[in-house]
Amino acid sequence: MREDARDGAARVSARGTDRDGRRAARDPRGGLYRARPVAGAGRPRAARQRDRDRPPALPRAVDSAARGAELRRGAVHRGPRRDVRRLPVRRASLAAGVALVPLGWGAAAAPLGMVGHMAGHMIAVAVAAPLLAYGVAGTRYDPAERWPAIVTPLAMSVVELVVVWLWHLPALRLRVDMQPLALVMEQASFLAAGVLLWSAVLGTATGGASDRRAAGVAALLLTSMHMTLLGALIGLAPRPLYAAMHHAGGGLDALEDQQLGGVVMLLVGAASYFIGGLAMLAGLLRTRTA
Repeated sequence: MREDARDGAARVSARGTDRDGRRAARDPRGGLYRARPVAGAGRPRAARQRDRDRPPALPRAVDSAARGAELRRGAVHRGPRRDVRRLPVRRASLAAGVALVPLGWGAAAAPLGMVGHMAGHMIAVAVAAPLLAYGVAGTRYDPAERWPAIVTPLAMSVVELVVVWLWHLPALRLRVDMQPLALVMEQASFLAAGVLLWSAVLGTATGGASDRRAAGVAALLLTSMHMTLLGALIGLAPRPLYAAMHHAGGGLDALEDQQLGGVVMLLVGAASYFIGGLAMLAGLLRTRTA
């Protein structure tokens, strides 16, 4: 019996632990040493240090409050895909946009001069395009969802600027007026540029909601400014820039038809982008002050 006790004591080191990392304790019943586990034994020292430095868990009440705030933020910034209540409105918007496309193209193809051209142009980029972009926002047909790194507000604003100014060069306007294929290309590019811009502004992106809205505000205001400038240049030009076009009837000459077309661009195009930018700016300010 004494030999067994000596053997058990010999297995215990001078630090009070055996070779398996268990601390020795005296058995009150038999007076022999019995090993019990040491907390954290067998784990690396760095892991035990991380456990000691880890902050304590939040109380359940604080955790519930944080979870509630997160859910409220999700309700504010919820993407259009999750908002089922707006689905009928989006479908109606998509249907209206699709119906307006042939109307605008018909106005552009009719022998109405610059007035008809500007009417078709504004219907495409300022009326049909936002309706179509809103109708497909958050779906698999949304360009901002499919290519979020490319379809960004400022980039698409620059694309829209290039497309609009390019097709209003006098040489290209004459070609469009004489060739139906060029007319189709022009109107299709107007519609595509408008849908991409409005989709980038309205759709979901990879960045935060505030960053996306701020970029959308800047893109819409930039588009409004260049539309205003182009409309003013066309409407205030002292001579006809598109003299070879078929001009509208009603006793209007080439210069008067051109001036009226510039007014249409100012009233419809520039105003729609400006109002859209102000509406997004108001929403952004409400979100940041909430």
